[in-house]
Amino acid sequence: MNTRLVDSLVQIIESLTPEERIFLQQRLSSQPIQVTVGVCGGQPRIRNTRIPVWTLVAFRQQGADEEELLRNYPTLTHDDLTAA
Repeated sequence: MNTRLVDSLVQIIESLTPEERIFLQQRLSSQPIQVTVGVCGGQPRIRNTRIPVWTLVAFRQQGADEEELLRNYPTLTHDDLTAA
């Protein structure tokens, strides 16, 4: 772990204005792939869902196309599938 980098990031985040913190949170939550300890076993997942990336990859490997995945996972977008 790069503790110097983490310490630098903490300092930067602590120096943000409230508006900048809100903007940062919005940007982070809009990332298509997220990793959160304790959610989906810490595996990469589609943003703000509990759909692991590996699930979508496995379905694609089994022959599922984009239309089928979007039908089965209506909350996903084309960009989500591209990111996965």
